[in-house]
Amino acid sequence: MNDFSFSVRERQTAAIVGMLQGSAAKNSGSSSSSSSSSSTSATSGASTVTMAAPDTWKVVVFDQYCGDVLALLLRVGDFRNNGVTLTMPIDSDRQPIPDAPAIYFMRPTQNNIERLCKDCADSLYQSFCLNFASPVPHPMLEQIAIKTVQTNSAHKIQKVYDQYLDFFSLENEFFDLNMSGSYLAFNDHSRSDSEAEAFVDKVSQNLFSVLFTLRVIPIIRAPKNSVAEMVAGKLNGLLRAQIQKEGGVSSYSMRRPLLVIIERNVDLSVMVAHPWTYQALIHDLLEFALNRVKVPVPEEPKPESASTAPPSTSPVIHKYDLDTTQAFWVQTAGLPFPTVATQIKACVTEYQTAMNELNALGGADTPQKEDLNTTAAATPASLPSKTSLVDGNFTKFVDRVPQLRENKKIADIHTEIATALLRQIKDRALDVFFSYEETLMTHSYLDTKEIYAILTDPTKEGTPNDKLRLYLIYLLSTTPPPSADVQREIEQALSTSGADLNIVNYIKRNRTFSDNLQATLSTTSAASKPTASSWLNISGVFDKLVGGVQALLPKSKDLHMTRIVDSLMELKGGLTGGAAATADDTYLYLDPKVIVPTRPSTSGASVTSLIPRKTTPFRDAIVFVIGGGNYIEYQNLQDYAKRSPQLKRIIYGTTELMNASQFLQQVAPLGSQS
Repeated sequence: MNDFSFSVRERQTAAIVGMLQGSAAKNSGSSSSSSSSSSTSATSGASTVTMAAPDTWKVVVFDQYCGDVLALLLRVGDFRNNGVTLTMPIDSDRQPIPDAPAIYFMRPTQNNIERLCKDCADSLYQSFCLNFASPVPHPMLEQIAIKTVQTNSAHKIQKVYDQYLDFFSLENEFFDLNMSGSYLAFNDHSRSDSEAEAFVDKVSQNLFSVLFTLRVIPIIRAPKNSVAEMVAGKLNGLLRAQIQKEGGVSSYSMRRPLLVIIERNVDLSVMVAHPWTYQALIHDLLEFALNRVKVPVPEEPKPESASTAPPSTSPVIHKYDLDTTQAFWVQTAGLPFPTVATQIKACVTEYQTAMNELNALGGADTPQKEDLNTTAAATPASLPSKTSLVDGNFTKFVDRVPQLRENKKIADIHTEIATALLRQIKDRALDVFFSYEETLMTHSYLDTKEIYAILTDPTKEGTPNDKLRLYLIYLLSTTPPPSADVQREIEQALSTSGADLNIVNYIKRNRTFSDNLQATLSTTSAASKPTASSWLNISGVFDKLVGGVQALLPKSKDLHMTRIVDSLMELKGGLTGGAAATADDTYLYLDPKVIVPTRPSTSGASVTSLIPRKTTPFRDAIVFVIGGGNYIEYQNLQDYAKRSPQLKRIIYGTTELMNASQFLQQVAPLGSQS
């Protein structure tokens, strides 16, 4: 396969476009189409409906999950460009369109199957092309065949495809399996073995979908004696079966990435630390899901004469999509918040400068508050005569108007988002919390009395969860740990404030957290002493931000996850940063292309040790975290890849994208277990 795009978002988009254009077989492998077609033809005796021509207008029907997948990747214009005139949820009331072929994109659930069969019986569309996000079980195929035969509509089923698209591509290098409650599911000892095994099967199948979409056969590494090893083993079997089914690997990329499957417990500190980069802050402080952020904006007070009603205290919610199609977002998402504020201010300044140039060109005849939209639509006859005589400068300016207008729109959006973030930073003193945690995690100088004061004094800023998160970092990053009396006093204060101490109990029992937090510690220079948050002033957002926060830029350090990935990609033979055992000793090595002997080696070596090993460092990697991940870890891996001497590409994925509050909600029930 010559065309190798190591972008999960691009690959998933291409597969969906192929589905819309009618070339789904090329993208899906149509693993279930033959069985479905044969069942339909044998029972109904009807011929298969011919595929609609590419220029034929089609209807797309989807369930809620697949609708979210589509919304992440395509816009209205993209559907129209691919011959789709109408998109509708499967559970909505729909009118018949007998002349239009329909493309169904859905998960193989019982509700979806029943609704599909009803649509066929009602002859809502000319034909039905079924695309399942994950492999459809054979009993469901039989159910479709039986019910459509009973209603004399089996001939309308055109094709059935397994698309392997059961995941969300949030970024080019970031995917999310959207498995809610995944950390609790893998760590709750009260769950039955059958429930745990079903969850492992689900993770393995969805991760296989990602690899199938990317068209790669990776080298798999996972820690031994762990849930990650179970997932790796099942995934290895799925890949090997697919290779045999396709008769080889000719359709896959020749470049083989490293796939690291790892559990969340390898480093919990990253899940509770306060972030300071733009994207991670948005995820931590605002409602941010599926690349859409909801920004609370205080309602502006109305003039007294306009209304006698009391002012509303509820903010207005503005919604914005933030994705890889926006250059400013791509450039700033992983940057420290103060740096982003500087760039937002630069956009505002550029726009203001352009307006001043326009006013100068127009002279006294030009309104001082000329609107760019009006300027762009103006005709030469309607413009001031003096303006058109300035050596063509005005014409050049008009050519810049569309871009300036777009830049202003972007600046307005991010100014609003930054203001909402600043409001919470000020109210909760998050700059202080971040600085304390940064100092603790780098083992820089810090007077522990300051930590004690902020955690025990109810008048200090910060929510109970903010203080709890700081306490978890403080408790497990100091050597020796705080005395029992100090811990008791702090925990009493946290409990009084409303913090859930079950979380502390669980973390104390989880020694992996403590051990690996030490491996996360950086040897970089000392962090600056925490500063007060008095510089935050919403009325002067950017001047205050640019002038007073430069000392709070994050220190450069690799997280524990990044150090593991570096060791495995570079074949260093051992984990750096304080991890004692070597990678070969602690991480399983699987190659789906290699057939492992079914009998143990007579030499006493393990079966996996007989697999030939790659001898050159990896340039591409997929890092998959079982139990939840976040933008802090994702951005740290991307920073590592960008600064590597040789260009590296790393895709990050997780069972579930979580912020700190969501993670602590899953940890709390575990603390009450014995």
